[in-house]
Amino acid sequence: MSICLEGLGWQRSKSQRDEYRLASPEDKDKIMNEGYRQNIDEWLKTHSENIKHAHSAANENSVKSKYEWLANYHNEIASNFTRNQDCQCII
Repeated sequence: MSICLEGLGWQRSKSQRDEYRLASPEDKDKIMNEGYRQNIDEWLKTHSENIKHAHSAANENSVKSKYEWLANYHNEIASNFTRNQDCQCII
């Protein structure tokens, strides 16, 4: 997970890139930081939803327990990248 999150870029849209090109150096840093934060949160939310879906679709307790472990791991790593509680995986 950390490798994926660290590899995310800051760009999210053409309009954001256009805004960046016209921005002052200080504003460029803000645009990049905000884009990076948004991409991290989006990735973590999607990952969390995938874990929850797989957990609910699992029929065997042994499989469910693996997704519960994964949810805990997800939360541990997520806490290193964001404070956004919406990114936590609660099963």
